[in-house]
Amino acid sequence: MDIDTPEGRREMALTILRDHSAGLSWQCGSFLGQLCVSTGRPLSEKQAAWLDRIIDRAGLADEVAT
Repeated sequence: MDIDTPEGRREMALTILRDHSAGLSWQCGSFLGQLCVSTGRPLSEKQAAWLDRIIDRAGLADEVAT
């Protein structure tokens, strides 16, 4: 998945919310939900780093296109 594109971030966020939500804080869930609906907004560096941490904790780092 290419998380550098809005569509890729949306797909990754949906995957995490659907299949890997156990143990997510409400803040993580809210952030991922925002990624699903705000596909036209770019991520700040801080948001991109947070998304990377969430992806890593969900065990999906191998799914990210580099």
